[in-house]
Amino acid sequence: GAGPNRDTTATPPRPRPQGAEPNHDTTATPARPRPQGAEPDRDTTATPAGPRPQGAGPNRDTTATPPRPRPQGAEPNHDTTATPAGARPQGAEPNHDATATPAGARARGAGRRTEPRHHRHPTAAPAAGPGTEPRWRLPRPPSRTPVRGPPREIPPMRLPRPRGRRFLRPPRPLRSPRRVRPPRWLRLPRSRRGRRRALQAVMGLCVLALSPAAWLFTTTGGQLRTPDTVPRTDVAVVFGAGLWDGEPSPYLAHRLDTAAGLYHAGRVRVVLVTGDNSRDDYDEPDAMRAYLTEHGVPGDRVVEDYAGFDTWDSCVRARKIFGVDRAVLISQGFHIRRAVALCRAAGVESYGVAATGDAHDVTWYYGAGREVFAAGKAALDALFEPDPHFLGPREPGVARALAATGPEPG
Repeated sequence: GAGPNRDTTATPPRPRPQGAEPNHDTTATPARPRPQGAEPDRDTTATPAGPRPQGAGPNRDTTATPPRPRPQGAEPNHDTTATPAGARPQGAEPNHDATATPAGARARGAGRRTEPRHHRHPTAAPAAGPGTEPRWRLPRPPSRTPVRGPPREIPPMRLPRPRGRRFLRPPRPLRSPRRVRPPRWLRLPRSRRGRRRALQAVMGLCVLALSPAAWLFTTTGGQLRTPDTVPRTDVAVVFGAGLWDGEPSPYLAHRLDTAAGLYHAGRVRVVLVTGDNSRDDYDEPDAMRAYLTEHGVPGDRVVEDYAGFDTWDSCVRARKIFGVDRAVLISQGFHIRRAVALCRAAGVESYGVAATGDAHDVTWYYGAGREVFAAGKAALDALFEPDPHFLGPREPGVARALAATGPEPG
């Protein structure tokens, strides 16, 4: 019942009892008779003669075994290698040991666990040659260098765009502003003839825009006076210029001061104040009347016009409602020319006096620039003579005030 003898050294020869199990020891054993009908001995190694216990396992020593006779009818020996002197019985099982091993030596790789056949690479092949064990090699990897053609260009790797909140994203690169092309009618013509026509059109527009201002200067050149040189006239007309917290604005105060000076100097007998009273909380004529009375002008010499919304309405109402045909107009220097031109167009013989005490500040220059555009409206009003917003019935206020003062001094 003992296990197989794995000692690969030579053992003295021992007799084998009749009917015992075959000895799988592959070492060489001296020639001994094999009973008829017994199983073949699979021990292919040479083993010295020696006794083996009954029922012992086979000896797996793969060393060479001296020749021994094989009984007739026994299974063939699977050993295909050449063995020392001795003949193999006919029909014996071949010996599967492909290497020749001298007696007493252990075969290379004996006793090791070999790789199963299904794990071997199909392209592997055993190494040839006597005295070597089968070697299995892996296939060679393909070459990374192309055989033909230029090297292939590898495109640059693009990193994925981060997906986070807006403030975690990288800032976008600054882009140059796109060039905005002007419309076709504003583009400069390419031909010389087209450029000449464009220049003529620009000059015509400039003349058309400046013609109203030129009309104002030509029609009022000899009608402007100073407070000392203005001729004596029955009525002085003061145009409104806005209120600040219910009081006359600085420009309006300067106009009223000039009118009071003319009254005290005897240049005028009645003062007609015209302004806006379109709302209950905004009353320019009453504020102007109160200011004049505070500066020494009698209240019965001041006449109020509550519908003077603009310069044209004031001139038309002075002629048609109050019956004024000759008057001295008082306003700022940038506005007096337009007032004189419109009143003359409405049928009032007028003289203009610029208010004194004005500072040439931002407001003054703003008013001067505004007159360039207001001159066009004045030219249209003088040309078409539209009716004022509120005309109403005729009022005898100016005639009553002149009658109260008596005849004009000689």
